[in-house]
Amino acid sequence: MKKLHYILFFLIIGACTSGNNCTEKEQSVTELSLPSHGYEFQLYQRRMKELPVKSGKASVAINDITGGQTWLTIINDTIVVVEKSIHEGDTVSFNLGTNNYRITCLEMINELIGDDLVTLKVMK
Repeated sequence: MKKLHYILFFLIIGACTSGNNCTEKEQSVTELSLPSHGYEFQLYQRRMKELPVKSGKASVAINDITGGQTWLTIINDTIVVVEKSIHEGDTVSFNLGTNNYRITCLEMINELIGDDLVTLKVMK
């Protein structure tokens, strides 16, 4: 199942190839561009959202919300930085370059009918 997650995320966000003259420095995120109060957003299950960055690409994705938990994945360019099951109220720490960040699951909505989503907040 983990291999399937990696394959799907790489297909979604794309990888740097030698044909497009990418360098690791250009692609790798070392710092998020966050407001002083943090970056709060909602994310529907089985979706991915790009984080605000100064350069490069960093994304957050969640899987199905089931039984009050979901699988959180944070990707820096094409490298999986975090892959962890979370519940409402959980905080996960992660690093991008030399910068430390926290992502907190503020709310998790699991509807019988309708769209399930989480509210997440990223702070430095």
